[in-house]
Amino acid sequence: CSLFIVSAVVSLFAGMMGWLHEAYPQIMVLSMFSTLALGFSILAIFAMVFANIVYVVLHFRKNLFRDEGYLMHTLPVTEPQLFFSKLITGSICVYLSIIAGCLCACIGTRRWDYLEVFMNLLRESGILEAKATVLVLLTFFLLVPFTLCQFYSALTIGYTWKVNSNSHINRDLLSIASYVILYMIQQIVGLIALMLYLVFTFGNPLRAGFLERMEMFMDN
Repeated sequence: CSLFIVSAVVSLFAGMMGWLHEAYPQIMVLSMFSTLALGFSILAIFAMVFANIVYVVLHFRKNLFRDEGYLMHTLPVTEPQLFFSKLITGSICVYLSIIAGCLCACIGTRRWDYLEVFMNLLRESGILEAKATVLVLLTFFLLVPFTLCQFYSALTIGYTWKVNSNSHINRDLLSIASYVILYMIQQIVGLIALMLYLVFTFGNPLRAGFLERMEMFMDN
């Protein structure tokens, strides 16, 4: 909550400095303070979103595997239900921080037309068709739960992995190793899916005219 307040205050200060700079452009000090305030505002916004993600992940670990784990696992729900309930609430928290960050950015820059700018970018890139737009928005809205699911899955594997050893195992390090392994698997699967898509769409990449077919597809 404190980071939300700090981001809002810094963004409000950046907006005021920007307004004063536009009102009195001949004062160089206002230009310097306006630039610095805007930079601090951007840093505060990114720090707020990042810190909220870290908090959500650590809260998941605390609720299910640390201090509150005993109480959570005594509830009359299954473990998958606990996992997905935490995934939904965590995603909502992250989305709220993103919305708050967007509002702070609008206040700091004194611009409210970012949605129009985003739509213009889609229009210039040639993906303003209904299906493509829905796909872009769906990807954006699924990005947060997918990212949290990676962290949650790594923590679940790290804290439930049965290790046949009498020595103490650092479950956090095991979770980090699990995340690295999951990330590598994700990249390999994504690369294979991309190669299969290219092959089925443009044919054998070893045959002549493969790049030309890709260029024709991009032009259309």
